Order: sequence, then C-alpha cells, then structure tokens
Amino acid sequence: MRAIFGPTNDNREWRVKYNNELYTLYKESDIVTYIKINQLKWAGHVIRMEEQSPTKSSCCTGRRKKSKGQAETKVGR
Repeated sequence: MRAIFGPTNDNREWRVKYNNELYTLYKESDIVTYIKINQLKWAGHVIRMEEQSPTKSSCCTGRRKKSKGQAETKVGR
C-alpha cells in the first residue's frame, strides 16, 4: 500500500506514510480487528466441519459427547 499511495512531503522532507495514514486512505480496519474477524470466520468454519475431521478434533477443546457404547474421551490438552 505504501508503494501505491507513495510517500508524504512534510515541510520539504519526504517520508514514508504511517500505518494509520494508510488505513484512513483505503478505509480498512486496523490489523487487530482484521485478525479477530478472521479468527471468528475460521471458528465458524471449524464448527460446521464433520465430527470426524482431524482439524475439528485437534482444534476443539473440552469434552466431546459420548455416543452409545463409547467411553468418554477428552479432546485437546
């Protein structure tokens, strides 16, 4: 983005734009908000996965419901 928007001229001295200047130019949220939104998207994706998926079994913590004839197993750490 810095290459696209170019440098800033402050009092006859050129400098690179700061991050907050770039955010206001292209109206994006800050990086922390962006990461949190993507974590929520990923969590929703994992929740919709099949129960037998290795990704779901490795990401989901806590106790899983036991089905008939199965012993209760703890998933995660």
